[in-house]
Amino acid sequence: MVKRLRILLVGLTVVALLSVGCSDEYKDMTTSFQTDLCVIAQSHTNQSLSLITDLGALLFPAAELDSQYYKVGDRYLVTYIPMDSTGTTPGKLLAVSGRPVRVLEMQPVLVKPILDPSDSTGALGDDPVKLITFPWLGGGFLNMEFKLRYHNETIKHGVFLMADSTVARQDGTTIYLTFKHNANGDGANLQATSLVSFSLSSLPDVALADSLVVSLLEWTDNGNIINSYRLPNRVNK
Repeated sequence: MVKRLRILLVGLTVVALLSVGCSDEYKDMTTSFQTDLCVIAQSHTNQSLSLITDLGALLFPAAELDSQYYKVGDRYLVTYIPMDSTGTTPGKLLAVSGRPVRVLEMQPVLVKPILDPSDSTGALGDDPVKLITFPWLGGGFLNMEFKLRYHNETIKHGVFLMADSTVARQDGTTIYLTFKHNANGDGANLQATSLVSFSLSSLPDVALADSLVVSLLEWTDNGNIINSYRLPNRVNK
């Protein structure tokens, strides 16, 4: 049985991902519901908080975000309805940068630095995961969505991304990284879907790289294998 869960904040505590439903207020099937990975930003015009999507669109929540809870730089998976320029009527198209949106749900996303080998102070673990999608670059992050196996929701799992080496060749420069999962002795009879974003700002050579290669241990029906995924570094060039 697979539960739709998401890893959040400190040490990967697994919690249930809340489902988003369409309220009676939005029964019009032409209303556009969107979900984007976003970072909290400070508005240039006032002290209110805005959202910047991974594609660079600037979104203004129609209901002001509480600055006591939401902090600049925090990352969220945001489900919202694009509004018209007045902020009162749902739009019928995709969100327009600089226009209001009605936020329906904000799920915190775990953000971690990319480690240098010298940063490792303990066991990073060697427990397998199963990727749901290829790793991807966006918003200044290397993002990974995967399934992990667990038994006890009170046991905190850990995930890490280690920068192994940078190799320069005639056809380009590649940064090699290794993803690690530490289940901390947890069982493996249940599954959870998890999302983590690793900050590329902690990778000094990223602007020089033509590609990044991420290796990780994945489970399969025939046992565990090490897979590698190459990501073209177009967004950081």
